[in-house]
Amino acid sequence: MKKILVVDDEPQVCAFMKEVLEGTGEYQVKVAHSVPDGLIQAKMLHPDAITLDIVMPGFDGTSFVRLISKDPVLKKVPVLILSAYIDDKSDVIEALRGKVVFDQLQKPFEIDMMLHKLSALIVPQ
Repeated sequence: MKKILVVDDEPQVCAFMKEVLEGTGEYQVKVAHSVPDGLIQAKMLHPDAITLDIVMPGFDGTSFVRLISKDPVLKKVPVLILSAYIDDKSDVIEALRGKVVFDQLQKPFEIDMMLHKLSALIVPQ
């Protein structure tokens, strides 16, 4: 099973993602409701991928990516950005290019598209 870390400040989004991903039988999911908690979870879990909201109170998702991009292990973990406030031309996307492997999907999203993008990010080991 692949390990996924969901980082989102909305508890209902975390519960939804956990239900959908674990429902496929392919993923084991841990959730974090903040960037600091996400960093702790990522270091303990060593996930195969991370789903990440950008707009969160306190530290935002961009800060999370900057921090993991400095960690020799975590910078190799692909990130799927799930946010209502992002598109291909966003300043956020430009800031992330070259820091980590990532893809993005704008909320609300189709479940099948999210599963497809997540699967494509995870490199077979």
